[in-house]
Amino acid sequence: MSDHIALIPARKNSKGVKFKNRILFNKTAEFVKKLKFLNNIYVSSDDEKILLQAKKNNFRIHKRKLKYAKDNTSIKSTITNFCLDKKIKNNTTIWLFYLPITNRKKK
Repeated sequence: MSDHIALIPARKNSKGVKFKNRILFNKTAEFVKKLKFLNNIYVSSDDEKILLQAKKNNFRIHKRKLKYAKDNTSIKSTITNFCLDKKIKNNTTIWLFYLPITNRKKK
C-alpha cells in the first residue's frame, strides 16, 4: 500500500495580490486536516510566516530554496525538489493543494 501525502505549495511573493498565500493558507489547512486518508501533510514555502502557520497546524515543513520560489518556476521542478529533499518514496501518492483553489469538496 502506498503512502498518501498532501503538499501545499505556498510561495511568499505572488504576482497579483500581495501575500495572497498568507491570506488563503488557513482555509486550505482546515480542509486538508479533515482528509483522513493522508499519512502526512507538508507545506513547501520560502515564507517564514507560512511555515510558522504550518508548524502551528502540526504540518511538516519544507523550506523551499529561493530558486524554486520564483514566478517562472514550474510546479514540476518544485515537486521534484521537494521529493528529493524529503526522500519521498516512488510509491507515494502526492495530493497537491493549491491555495487559490478555495472551492473544494471532500468527495
